[in-house]
Amino acid sequence: MADSEMWWPPVFLMHESDVVEFRGFVGHDIISVEGRDSAGRKVNVDPSNGDKLTKVEGHEVLGLSEEKVFSYIGGVEDSNVRLEFTRVGRGASKYESVEVVVKRTCPDRPRERTTTVSGLNNRDNSCFMNAVLQCVAHSYPDIHDITSHAAPHPPSKMASKDVDTWKEECEVALAYNDVCTAITTSGNNEVTDTDSFRDRVCPRVDVVAPSRERQVQEDAHQFLVMLWGSIDNAMSKDGGRTFPDQAERKEIEKNEDNARRQLHSADMEIPDQYATAVDLMANIRWEVDCKNKDRKLQQLMWGQYAKGIGCPKCVMWVDVKPEVYNILEVPVPEKTKEKRRHSLEGCISNFFEQEKADKGTKCPRCNYSHEHKGVEQKYVLLRLPDCLVIVLKRYTYKADYTTPAKNELTVSVPEVLDMHEHIFQIPHSKQVNDSSVYNLMGRVVHLGRSPRSGHYVSHVKHTSGKWYRISDKDVEPLSSQEQDNAPNNTYMLFYRRDRSVTPK
Repeated sequence: MADSEMWWPPVFLMHESDVVEFRGFVGHDIISVEGRDSAGRKVNVDPSNGDKLTKVEGHEVLGLSEEKVFSYIGGVEDSNVRLEFTRVGRGASKYESVEVVVKRTCPDRPRERTTTVSGLNNRDNSCFMNAVLQCVAHSYPDIHDITSHAAPHPPSKMASKDVDTWKEECEVALAYNDVCTAITTSGNNEVTDTDSFRDRVCPRVDVVAPSRERQVQEDAHQFLVMLWGSIDNAMSKDGGRTFPDQAERKEIEKNEDNARRQLHSADMEIPDQYATAVDLMANIRWEVDCKNKDRKLQQLMWGQYAKGIGCPKCVMWVDVKPEVYNILEVPVPEKTKEKRRHSLEGCISNFFEQEKADKGTKCPRCNYSHEHKGVEQKYVLLRLPDCLVIVLKRYTYKADYTTPAKNELTVSVPEVLDMHEHIFQIPHSKQVNDSSVYNLMGRVVHLGRSPRSGHYVSHVKHTSGKWYRISDKDVEPLSSQEQDNAPNNTYMLFYRRDRSVTPK
């Protein structure tokens, strides 16, 4: 990894010869630390007594989202960052300012390491599972490193009825770590058994059958959705089971209504007028949706886009609906008689440029709602994850809703993908920008007419830079012929953010 890799804390506070762990900010589990006041005297900062974090590297944190504060904290490992607190706790003069210097370290951050390429056994029809596991193991090793720390004890506020389910999800996270570690460390030409993985994940990942039962072919995309969903719950502070109470909901709704009023006062054709309102609404939903997520997994796995609903008559944005995602599903154009290649970039553009009708929404200003069309909607990209999974939506279902049709359109896939043009630009924003450039690390290729039949194989990029084709237990260098055939059958793509590229 690049030396400039940004990462969420843990960060460690350094004072004299001791190292003390810094666990978070006000409202989170932060411990007492030693700093110096404006006169240079040593004083103790204890946020549990009311001391407040006010600045990070000179940046005021008041009014910033937790995500933005964390982005200022992130930086080059082993470098120092300056925090300022207002000390209001016991024994403090009101509003006394205290400065603390912290050292950025993250012991969980994966190191560069030599990995192996080993196959996975397939006793019946588990190629859908094997292909995905190969791609995530080689493309995103830091995710399975993190899952090794699935908590041994349930969150204190978890309802007793949810504890057994949460324990099953923790078992999914641990099984994920075990199989991905085995894939990349077992040794070249070795085959990793998946019976234990299947037995451990089947209670929560419904598409996986226990090893003693016959496994039927399933959709690789659906498998990853369910697998990552359980892992996200397992690593969350609340097990993914806490929702805002009535008071919190009212506060959220109040803040969203205020932002929506700003949105309604803006001309939808002038971004400078409505961008601030969009940013505000996006931040409100992001903090709600990610409140209890594991911070490292949040950075790695989660992004955000928004649907903007606009009235063409009033030239006004009616609403903005932000959503979080950890897999981006993009449409594949229909085949035409002209045999021309399409690009992944084009498929992504089609997703964000689509203009669908939202028949259930009327304009609050003019009550416009065309009988057949309704108001218009568009999509914009707000946040990108470090690990970007893209699914090409090749499958549609015929009128009987059971017979799938596969779109085998040739889609060229770049090894370097820049998402910059799709990111919603917010003028004068203080948000720290990350690189929008991604490198292709793996892909799942599906050979067949239905996602629940045929055969899945994976193409993975090894740490040596070489590409391999893995079909269950068989591992071989990726041939030029296989690579040429991939554009017709590529189903899932695994990209990794390149942080060595300077953001635009």
